[in-house]
Amino acid sequence: MSGNIAVVLLSKGLPNDQLLGAASRTIQATNYTRIGLLIGDEESSKDVRVPHDEIFHKSGDRKTFQNRVKRLYIRAYYDATLQRYYTVNLAAQNRKLGSDEETATDSDRLQKLTKSVELLESHLERFRQYLQPGDLEAILTRSERIESMLDVKKDRDPTVRGLPRGCPNCGLAWDEWHGPRLKGGYKKTGADTWRCTRCSNVIAGDDPDNYKVS
Repeated sequence: MSGNIAVVLLSKGLPNDQLLGAASRTIQATNYTRIGLLIGDEESSKDVRVPHDEIFHKSGDRKTFQNRVKRLYIRAYYDATLQRYYTVNLAAQNRKLGSDEETATDSDRLQKLTKSVELLESHLERFRQYLQPGDLEAILTRSERIESMLDVKKDRDPTVRGLPRGCPNCGLAWDEWHGPRLKGGYKKTGADTWRCTRCSNVIAGDDPDNYKVS
């Protein structure tokens, strides 16, 4: 499962252990891939414990099916683009505030970050034209909904992922549960990239200056 897949469709016809395993591996590989669950017409969508974003009945008409998949695709890319916008914009703001003596290299990096922010803004504006009522709420509540369907013990030790036990910027503990808004204190926003849920400080394996937008 690669991290640039936007939509995955899984059949309820698979054995439960295989189906849950496939859904779990998808979530572990990427935060943004939307999971569509294909179920039979006689099956009820209630009490489905397999993590999913949408349920599709096999007898649905083709055009409606295609439109719903398209909405999942747009939600996936809007979410990914929004998180990248926050990360790059924060990197640009930090560079503006943290440079007392601006060098030519600093100026060039800031210019590249600013252009990236502007490009991301244009992409977000384009995606918003296709968002429908309920899409934004589905994006904002997705993590909580998906986690509620995964009957697993939450890992409260951020050092396992190479992270500190608290945010180095605001001090929020990252090894405690802070409720539905702040959650565990940090959130994965990309490969080796984590954001504090209170102050939005970002810790990344790669310098955000190296991010490319195309």
